[in-house]
Formats: sequence, structure tokens, C-alpha cells
Amino acid sequence: MTSSGSARVLHIAETLRGGPASYLEEIIPHQIDALGPHNVRVLAPATQLSELSAFPQHVLLPSHS
Repeated sequence: MTSSGSARVLHIAETLRGGPASYLEEIIPHQIDALGPHNVRVLAPATQLSELSAFPQHVLLPSHS
């Protein structure tokens, strides 16, 4: 919980292609609506973040490993 009492969500994915991207495309808009755009993040391989290009850049955190 943040100091204001709202939750924060961090999605971590080793791969986005296929099912994970589809799932995140479905759930993230609801989480952004409920929690606010600054309380939802996705950590995933930098080379695959284009799979989620519909989301604001600040939501997407590139992993370089």
C-alpha cells in the first residue's frame, strides 16, 4: 500500500509473446482505472515491450538481462 492507502501493482514477465501479453492487455487497463496510472508497472524484456505498445511508456520497465 502507498501512503495514501492505494495499492501498487508490479507485473514481472520473463516473456510477453502470446499468452502473457494478451493477459496483460486485458487486465492492465482495469488496474490503471482502479489504482491510477502511476501505480501499475510491467517489468519485462526490453526487446518484447513493443507487444504492449498501447500502454503509456511510464508503465513499461525494460529488463536488460
